[in-house]
Amino acid sequence: MKKNWNWHILEGWLPDLLLKKMLAITPFDDVNDEDTRMWPDGKHGLFFVKSVYNMMCNSSGIVDGNSWNTTWQLNTPERVRYFLWLLRHGRLMTNARKSRMTLGAPYCPFCSDVIETELHVFRDCSQCMALWLHVVGSQSRELFFNSNLQQWINLNLNGEIEGIGISNWPTFWATACHSLWKWRNKEAHEENYQRPMQPYIEISRYARDYNLDVKVDNIVTALPKMLVHIKWRPPGGIWVVLNTDGAIKDTCLAGCGGLIRGSSGEWLGFAKFLGSCNVLVAELWGVLEGLQYAWSLGF
Repeated sequence: MKKNWNWHILEGWLPDLLLKKMLAITPFDDVNDEDTRMWPDGKHGLFFVKSVYNMMCNSSGIVDGNSWNTTWQLNTPERVRYFLWLLRHGRLMTNARKSRMTLGAPYCPFCSDVIETELHVFRDCSQCMALWLHVVGSQSRELFFNSNLQQWINLNLNGEIEGIGISNWPTFWATACHSLWKWRNKEAHEENYQRPMQPYIEISRYARDYNLDVKVDNIVTALPKMLVHIKWRPPGGIWVVLNTDGAIKDTCLAGCGGLIRGSSGEWLGFAKFLGSCNVLVAELWGVLEGLQYAWSLGF
């Protein structure tokens, strides 16, 4: 049985625009499939926690996913990649964030009345501006200095900024941001600390040394594999193997014992009560008893 909307009821209550949209929706009947639950932001209409997070953050997750792949594939130490994660999520303890936690004033200690945000710390502060002017190409400066934080991170990670004499800009940029943050914290917490006079050279050396270490670590020496059966091998000739040991209880009563195994694999053993002594004496006594026992057997 084919069903349709009750237009004589709806026309008096709903606007024309909504009624026209309803024309494209076929009501459920015996021919069409029945209604099913669908999640609007999930793949194939399925519910995922990730889709809820994207809806709450007003983000599709596509661009961020690509950026995260680029972040974790950077040729930098793990602490630098984790540092970028904190930077993107606004988890760095800048003065602006500390001020929201009532832990002090939000202003930059070097720029007086300017609020110390993440973007100010790593790009706009007088302490780092000279570095970027030295390494950012003139054709990329407008894009580099006129973007918000998330855009700035994506531009640098995706290699859209052209550096002067820098072959791998994302790696250099990530290393530079981590170094700037480290130097800034040392200036705040270590007395008489002075940051490097030539930060560009220091950052380049750090990135180069890490790259060399990774290359050396990836060199694998191929050794021929050999199957070795691990087992006890009897001594040759008239030799025997002697194993001895000593033990002591809480009451200081000690004893020693040992095993002798000959070239034919035969087993011979001994044990002796020593009375009151320490464990070192018991072990030494076991060696002497073992040698005497082996001698008595003609070995």
